[in-house]
Amino acid sequence: MIKRGLTKRAGLAIMLLLQTGAAMAANGSTNGSACVLPALTPTPKPYGASEREPRRALRSTVFTLAISWAPQYCATGEGMGGTFDPSLQCDTRANRFGFILHGLWPDGDGRTWPQYCKPAGLLRPATIRANLCLTPSADLLQHEWAKHGTCAWPTPEHYFADARAAFEKLRLPDMAPMIGRETLTNGDFIDAVVAANPAIPRDAIRIAANREGWFQEMRICLNARRRYISCPERADRPNRSLRIRPIG
Repeated sequence: MIKRGLTKRAGLAIMLLLQTGAAMAANGSTNGSACVLPALTPTPKPYGASEREPRRALRSTVFTLAISWAPQYCATGEGMGGTFDPSLQCDTRANRFGFILHGLWPDGDGRTWPQYCKPAGLLRPATIRANLCLTPSADLLQHEWAKHGTCAWPTPEHYFADARAAFEKLRLPDMAPMIGRETLTNGDFIDAVVAANPAIPRDAIRIAANREGWFQEMRICLNARRRYISCPERADRPNRSLRIRPIG
């Protein structure tokens, strides 16, 4: 009787642990973020080539992994070409976002790059939902597939799987010591990324910040096999001052 009772309780405990793990995975509770999916999956706007952003079906062997700092966009509402959606990303009652996946981009020689290579239909709700906790905007997901994914991947699912794998391979730096630090520079931030990821060359990392020096995102250069490589364009100024907003 004792063994049977213990076995039953152990089984219940294991089941609860598995359910908790599944719930955390479904809600994207990884990389210091917490995400609760909305009851209804948002419908994105369509995106495609235009006179301002024409179709360019070019071959590329260099890629950029763009990883944004959500608190900056929530504080200012700036960036991401009109695809910024505060309803999920900035709802601090249920969510807590730090780094989010902006996208995986086929690149060119610095002056031009492939974009909007093929027409892109609206993403399926299941595809949006599966990626919404890494990229918390249905419009941004649609935009990334239309502008970048159509140039190197056969389906949205292949594109987002590759982007997720590249993001999850990266060990994100500890932001706590850098938030609020008055003497922080681009070089200090790159040092933190390289310390967490010794396989990444320093010149594989680029920093995007606004005019006031607030950190917006980091961009990491990859080859076609998703290995870290030196970026083809000129390096950032390592001594440029950098400021980082806190989460929530």
